[in-house]
Amino acid sequence: MPPVKVAALEYNLPVFQPVTLRDEQVQAELEALQPDVVVVIAYGKILPPWLIRLPQYGCINVHASILPKYRGAAPIHYAILNGDTKTGVTIMHMDDGLDTGDIIDIVETDILPGETTGQLFERMAV
Repeated sequence: MPPVKVAALEYNLPVFQPVTLRDEQVQAELEALQPDVVVVIAYGKILPPWLIRLPQYGCINVHASILPKYRGAAPIHYAILNGDTKTGVTIMHMDDGLDTGDIIDIVETDILPGETTGQLFERMAV
C-alpha cells in the first residue's frame, strides 16, 4: 500500500481510488462528502470538471516532477530515461488542463547515480 494511503487511513481520511470517475454512484458518493479540498496523488486519471469544481477550496495535485517538465503520466520514468540529475515533487492547484494549475510549492531532489525508477519512486514517496 502506498505510504500516502497508509497515512490517510491512519488519520481516518476518506480514500477513493475509483476505476472510473464516469460512474454516477462514484459522483454521488463524492458529492455527498461535500469536501473542502480534494488531494490527488499518483491517481493517473484526468479529473472531470465537476470534480475539480466540487470542493470549496479546490483540488490539489501532488505530481512527481518539477513542473512544467514531464507533465502527465510516468514523470519519474522520463526523468531517469532522459538522464536527468534532478527531479522533484510539485504541489499545485488543479485546473482543467493537464498539470497546468498554479504551483504551490516544489521540492527538488537529486537523482542518484544508477538509481532505478522504483528506487526513486520509493524515496520520493516518503
